[in-house]
Amino acid sequence: MSTSRRRFLKTGTMGLLFVGIPATLSKVGLAGVVSGSKFSGANPQGSLGFTREVFSPYLNTTFRVKTDSGTTSLKLIATADLKSGSLISSSIAGKESFSLLFERGARGKAFAQDTYLVEHAALGKFSLFVVPVGSESGEHYEAVFTRL
Repeated sequence: MSTSRRRFLKTGTMGLLFVGIPATLSKVGLAGVVSGSKFSGANPQGSLGFTREVFSPYLNTTFRVKTDSGTTSLKLIATADLKSGSLISSSIAGKESFSLLFERGARGKAFAQDTYLVEHAALGKFSLFVVPVGSESGEHYEAVFTRL
């Protein structure tokens, strides 16, 4: 079966168009989520400025997480440099990799790993992928950042 040059170019152009539109929309949507926060000034590479140094001053402060069942308070109890403890540190040399460990303030139903809207008094509003770690009671949650 042969394909004409015209059909090939038409199909390829449409494919590229449909790949490019979601990428553009995600940048617009992401900028809207973090508006009004310390991270609203994204650099030209699209990074929102999430670094370990940004979060370190806010150890033992409260972060409010919006879940389906309401708002939950989490306290940032630790930041860890993952690059220094990596067994394959040469593969992430020069790249930033860190984690944030949160402790749940009040007992309640644990929430699942997902991306949630997080609010902090000094940092503002931003989205964060949070995972329950440790026990199944949902007392600790972790967010991991890796710059590729």
